Amino acid sequence: MSALIGLTLHGQHRQASLLLALNQSQRQFRRAFEQAPQGLALLDAEGRLLSVNRTLCRLLQREPGSLVGHRLAQFGGAELEVGLNGLLAEGGEGQARGRQLCLFDAQGEPIDIELSAAALDDDAPEQPRWILHLQDIRESKRLLRLQNEFVSTVSHELRTPLTAIRGPLELLNAGALGEVPAAMRQMLQIAGDNSQRLALLINDLLDIGKLEAGRMLFDCRPHALQPLIEQALQANQAYAADYGVRLRQIGACPDWVRVDERRLQQVLSNLLANAAKFSPQGTDVELFTERRGQWLRLHVRDRGPGIAAAFRPRIFQKFAQADASDSRQQSGTGLGLAISKELVEQMGGQIGFDSVEGQGAIFWLELPRLDATEGQPS
Repeated sequence: MSALIGLTLHGQHRQASLLLALNQSQRQFRRAFEQAPQGLALLDAEGRLLSVNRTLCRLLQREPGSLVGHRLAQFGGAELEVGLNGLLAEGGEGQARGRQLCLFDAQGEPIDIELSAAALDDDAPEQPRWILHLQDIRESKRLLRLQNEFVSTVSHELRTPLTAIRGPLELLNAGALGEVPAAMRQMLQIAGDNSQRLALLINDLLDIGKLEAGRMLFDCRPHALQPLIEQALQANQAYAADYGVRLRQIGACPDWVRVDERRLQQVLSNLLANAAKFSPQGTDVELFTERRGQWLRLHVRDRGPGIAAAFRPRIFQKFAQADASDSRQQSGTGLGLAISKELVEQMGGQIGFDSVEGQGAIFWLELPRLDATEGQPS
């Protein structure tokens, strides 16, 4: 009997300890929730706010009572509701994804936010709940806009004097103004080459600025892809030859796609130039296509060193360089892949890569495949 009483008391003591620890954990979570520097909210399956923290209330300039029990979508436009529904539909247990959306405060002023959501793991899967993270990104967007405006202004101001420099250099190197003394020939060639590199950098800066501002125009029409591939290979063959590399296509492509011809050539030139630049001398850069359902995937394969694992998450970011040191072996602005990604997505496609470090890389882009006669999805 004494042993039974002892076990009972021990069990009650353990249960009390666990309950105390649970209550303490809940208090700590509530304190962290309330004092977090970012907006936090608990959302139910109907999109209603179950709880909000102080930061979110300050952000929206509203009292908790005017938020709790209401649907988050009513504090933003239609885009917020669509974005939130998509975010919750994508997220599984413990997963968090982010989207840039817009809320309105009590005065109707827009607030740009980065919204992410994570499903809570609980014992009621039929009544899912999410915790929302809302980050005010107005200042970061303002700084990015100022940066882009500065880069665009500087680029425009550089283009005019650079054109005035390149013209005479090209005439001199071509012998249009008479025979150039041998002692000057090499220096003039170096100046011409570097002015060309500077012109490419300025063009890239202007392109990325136009894309981010939504000011780049696209003229997407049905095109047979094979002539565009041949044009890209021919245009970049001389560049590849400077690196001792040959560009070649594996198999012809009979398919049609809806693209802006000029922009697709820009993307292909970026991919082919990168592949040539990082390929060993005497190797081939191979271009080939593959049907994937309603999509057509175009591959550019090289035999270079591949892409380091640490660099892969940043590869399509602006100014990204696998080797960012002053002594890096390969030149480039770090904008080519970022521009290519934007261009492909504007044409309704997507871009990516596959690589095993030390065994080369395959960059690919996918475009909706069209019927050759009717110009409709096949």
